[in-house]
Formats: sequence, structure tokens, C-alpha cells
Amino acid sequence: MGEVRLDAKTPANSSHIQLSFLLDTGARRTILMPKDWKRLLRQEEFNKLEDEGPVQGATGLSGLTKKLTVTLWFQDDDKGLLVGVVMEVVLMPYTDAIKDNPSLLGRDFMSLCHVVYDIPNYELTLDSTAFTLTSSYKTIVV
Repeated sequence: MGEVRLDAKTPANSSHIQLSFLLDTGARRTILMPKDWKRLLRQEEFNKLEDEGPVQGATGLSGLTKKLTVTLWFQDDDKGLLVGVVMEVVLMPYTDAIKDNPSLLGRDFMSLCHVVYDIPNYELTLDSTAFTLTSSYKTIVV
């Protein structure tokens, strides 16, 4: 697993907020933990969201989750592009056990781009080439 920093925004919140994710190849879905979604939403907004049901696709987590559509932005330095992908993410409910856990960038996001981990240099790179190959997610290139 590696750490990835992406900017995130919701349809209701137009400002970009930088979030740190662990790149988790074992997680099927991208999951925002409470410390991160609380930066995007107020508690009353969270309570109004549609229930997703019990967490699935991430071993070791439990609880009833919510879902939220967000835009995750990253800089593709090789191409000089700012790339955003609009996708539905899972929001974990607040518990003391996970309150400080990092959010997880799952395979749903990783399947959209090339992920390169340069072990000797400790660098993780996201390449936007694959974003143009899928129509299941809306992509924005700036």
C-alpha cells in the first residue's frame, strides 16, 4: 500500500479539499473514513445521505455505510493535465475504532488509471491514460 493525496469535492461543496488515501489493492471500493468525509460534509448532511448498507469490499471494516458522489482530482505531471473523476464512494460511519484511520483508494479508482509504484525512489504515480478508455465514469480534464 502507498499513500496518495487527491483533491476532493462534492456537488454541494465546490471547494477542493486535499485528502490522503492509502492505495489499497485489496479494497474493491474507495472508502472515505470519518476524519475525511467530515471535512466535506456536516453531520446533518451525512445523516440525510442514502444508506449503502453493510460495508462490503473491504476486509476488517464493519458498519452501515452511506454513499456519496465526489470528484477526485489528481495532477498528471507527465501530461501537464489536471484530471478529475466523478465517482460514488463509500462513507464509513464514525466509531472510535476507526476515527483516525486513513481513507482507502480502492480498485474502483485504480481500474481507471495506470498506477506505478517506483520502489527504489518511493514514488507512486497515477497516469491518466486509461481514463479515456472507460465510459462508466465521468472524467474531467482541465
